[in-house]
Amino acid sequence: MSLVASDPPDYLCLHYYSTDGNEAIRYLENMHQKWPALKVMVTEIASIHRNYNDVLGFTIQLCNWMDEQDWIFEYGFFDFQRVVADGFVSPAAQLMDGNGNFTQLGWMYVNDQPMRWPGS
Repeated sequence: MSLVASDPPDYLCLHYYSTDGNEAIRYLENMHQKWPALKVMVTEIASIHRNYNDVLGFTIQLCNWMDEQDWIFEYGFFDFQRVVADGFVSPAAQLMDGNGNFTQLGWMYVNDQPMRWPGS
């Protein structure tokens, strides 16, 4: 931060991709502890797991946890687009289908606060 001391950032913007929600939380907490004066914007986050239930669990865990943190200004899950971005991004984590409609995960992400498992 010494390089930007004369014009400090307003937010700490972070990206995170993983299969483990607890690791994601630890990463976000560590970054916040390193720069506690800055609110955090998680500008990209998603599970890269190929199993839908694992992706759903990660998304539910992280959305609900981030909603409770006063130091997280905003967050955005990746990704609302009709096709999978690349081989790194999990097809199970798509928030939009090939027709431009929300997937079940996308609909839940937009409409359910707090997020919960379907049927619960």
